[in-house]
Amino acid sequence: MNKYNTIGVASLHESIPWVLEDGENQLSDFYRQTLNLLYERLCILRDDLEILDKQIAGVGKENIACRRLTQLESVVQISSILLFATLGMGEAFKNGREFSAYLGLTPKQYSSGGKTNMIGISRRIANKRLRAVLIQGARAYVHRIKEPKIMKDQWLLALIQRAGYGRAAVALANKKEALSNIS
Repeated sequence: MNKYNTIGVASLHESIPWVLEDGENQLSDFYRQTLNLLYERLCILRDDLEILDKQIAGVGKENIACRRLTQLESVVQISSILLFATLGMGEAFKNGREFSAYLGLTPKQYSSGGKTNMIGISRRIANKRLRAVLIQGARAYVHRIKEPKIMKDQWLLALIQRAGYGRAAVALANKKEALSNIS
């Protein structure tokens, strides 16, 4: 059995001091010094990330629009700040559908002569980072949903059964009526 827990970042922080202190693990002195230096840098980065997370939380709490955005399902502090930075108060878009198209959350449509061809969502266009954050938040919401409490949850559960978790998450991220009521 392995004496070091090897899964996750938290276990990495716990295991490296044990590895460094273990004199019988056959690490060379050069590698032990290098690992110690890298571990110190990792600890500094972890502390810096905690400070930045607190700053992001503070910005999100100060801004009224960000607070409103976090009331939406699947939107957390970082995604609310990214949404507000991109959307502002929503003056640049006529409706939520335009904003979804800007993010690349709507299928591409090629139409000619009365024939409509819907093609999948492109990952190469639009605001990739914001789209990824919204879809990731929606995936977390979709996987947590157990019992529908509101109509949107009932719709979402039916969509999960019809299309699967991935498509349901993208559809949830694409919900327009919630994003059009920011201001």
